Amino acid sequence: MDIMSNSFKMHDLRDQLVRIRLYGPLSMAIVADSLKLAQTDTSFRYRFTFQNVNEHFNCIIKYKIICEIIKLVFGVDCSQWFRESASFNSDDEKSYTMLDQDPRNQQSTVNSYVLRDRHALNVLSKWMQGKHKLPELIISAEILSTHMNALIPVELECVARGKPKRFGIVCLPTNEDILKIKRRQIEGPVLITQTPRRHVSNEQESSENMDEEESSKLECETKAKWQADMWKDVVSTDQTTRMSKEAALSSSKKMLC
Repeated sequence: MDIMSNSFKMHDLRDQLVRIRLYGPLSMAIVADSLKLAQTDTSFRYRFTFQNVNEHFNCIIKYKIICEIIKLVFGVDCSQWFRESASFNSDDEKSYTMLDQDPRNQQSTVNSYVLRDRHALNVLSKWMQGKHKLPELIISAEILSTHMNALIPVELECVARGKPKRFGIVCLPTNEDILKIKRRQIEGPVLITQTPRRHVSNEQESSENMDEEESSKLECETKAKWQADMWKDVVSTDQTTRMSKEAALSSSKKMLC
């Protein structure tokens, strides 16, 4: 019986080594030997096969994604909800370049976390899809007050090719953007561009308005002048204006006549 059991065991082990599949570990030594044999067999097959047949698996980070949260949130286009979380006064006359050096802002960015509450995420997703309306009490009490410093994970769908810049701000699309995305198969790829906002003071706004008014006046004057110059060299087709007139001749020409 022992001889028969040993022969069956060796027969099973030989089948396992031929197939390079480990169905059941008999002992730790057999498992180690089988793994070494499988490794040598695969390396032997890899060396003696064509390079275009072998499977290559390379994982390379081609473009590093770096998000500077302080510059993203407290840049020129500063978010209102993060201002309130950092107790930032909007009437303050500090420059935006000094925002990242403010310890209050750094503290608010350190305390930020990723929102993983499934109920809040479902409510937000339904509200963004237009399937659910949020009352003011829920917005103020449950979401904005409790999850003021929360970062919400989103899923982005690439609808056009392009090279991303340093970082991008995710915002809700408008109705025109949604129509463009729906018609992208007919009208071609979607190109949504948004000009960045600028922090302009009241003096600059007034000066820009004065420049616009002066340029509009100049445009009107040049247009009227161009229209007047255009009608200078026009020949009239009226017969009355084409009547012959006696030309004043000099005394020498009268004698010749």
